[in-house]
Amino acid sequence: TQLSKAKAKAMFSELQESLWKCGSVDECKAWNAANKPKFDLLPNDWFMMLKGVYDEHKKEILKQATGDANRMAS
Repeated sequence: TQLSKAKAKAMFSELQESLWKCGSVDECKAWNAANKPKFDLLPNDWFMMLKGVYDEHKKEILKQATGDANRMAS
Protein backbone atom coordinates (compact mmCIF):
# COMPACT_ATOMS: atom_id res chain seq x y z
CA THR A 1 0.00 0.00 0.00
CA GLN A 2 1.36 3.38 -0.99
CA LEU A 3 1.54 6.16 1.54
CA SER A 4 0.00 9.54 0.87
CA LYS A 5 2.48 12.19 -0.22
CA ALA A 6 2.12 13.90 3.15
CA LYS A 7 3.04 10.70 4.98
CA ALA A 8 5.77 9.72 2.50
CA LYS A 9 7.56 13.09 2.51
CA ALA A 10 9.93 12.37 5.40
CA MET A 11 10.76 8.89 4.06
CA PHE A 12 11.48 10.27 0.59
CA SER A 13 13.81 12.92 2.03
CA GLU A 14 15.60 10.33 4.16
CA LEU A 15 16.02 7.98 1.18
CA GLN A 16 17.35 10.77 -1.03
CA GLU A 17 19.83 12.00 1.60
CA SER A 18 21.12 8.51 2.32
CA LEU A 19 21.53 7.87 -1.43
CA TRP A 20 23.61 11.03 -1.84
CA LYS A 21 25.98 9.75 0.86
CA CYS A 22 26.84 6.69 -1.25
CA GLY A 23 30.35 7.14 -2.60
CA SER A 24 30.70 4.06 -4.80
CA VAL A 25 28.59 1.97 -7.15
CA ASP A 26 28.71 -0.88 -4.64
CA GLU A 27 27.34 1.41 -1.93
CA CYS A 28 24.56 2.50 -4.33
CA LYS A 29 23.67 -1.12 -5.03
CA ALA A 30 23.64 -1.93 -1.31
CA TRP A 31 21.46 1.14 -0.67
CA ASN A 32 19.07 -0.01 -3.39
CA ALA A 33 18.80 -3.54 -2.00
CA ALA A 34 18.40 -2.36 1.60
CA ASN A 35 15.63 0.10 0.74
CA LYS A 36 13.56 -1.92 -1.75
CA PRO A 37 10.75 -2.53 0.80
CA LYS A 38 10.37 1.23 1.25
CA PHE A 39 10.08 1.90 -2.49
CA ASP A 40 6.66 0.23 -2.65
CA LEU A 41 5.38 2.65 0.00
CA LEU A 42 6.25 5.75 -2.05
CA PRO A 43 3.72 7.33 -4.41
CA ASN A 44 4.61 6.10 -7.91
CA ASP A 45 5.75 9.48 -9.24
CA TRP A 46 8.05 9.91 -6.25
CA PHE A 47 9.47 6.43 -6.78
CA MET A 48 10.20 7.32 -10.40
CA MET A 49 11.86 10.56 -9.28
CA LEU A 50 14.01 8.67 -6.77
CA LYS A 51 14.90 6.11 -9.44
CA GLY A 52 16.10 8.96 -11.65
CA VAL A 53 18.20 10.41 -8.81
CA TYR A 54 19.68 6.92 -8.22
CA ASP A 55 20.59 6.48 -11.90
CA GLU A 56 22.13 9.96 -12.12
CA HIS A 57 24.11 9.54 -8.89
CA LYS A 58 25.48 6.19 -10.06
CA LYS A 59 26.49 7.70 -13.44
CA GLU A 60 28.24 10.57 -11.66
CA ILE A 61 30.20 8.15 -9.47
CA LEU A 62 31.24 6.15 -12.54
CA LYS A 63 32.23 9.34 -14.37
CA GLN A 64 34.38 10.44 -11.43
CA ALA A 65 35.97 7.00 -11.16
CA THR A 66 36.78 7.02 -14.89
CA GLY A 67 38.19 10.54 -14.64
CA ASP A 68 40.38 9.53 -11.71
CA ALA A 69 41.62 6.47 -13.61
CA ASN A 70 42.42 8.60 -16.67
CA ARG A 71 44.32 11.10 -14.54
CA MET A 72 46.33 8.31 -12.91
CA ALA A 73 47.24 6.88 -16.34
CA SER A 74 48.63 10.20 -17.56
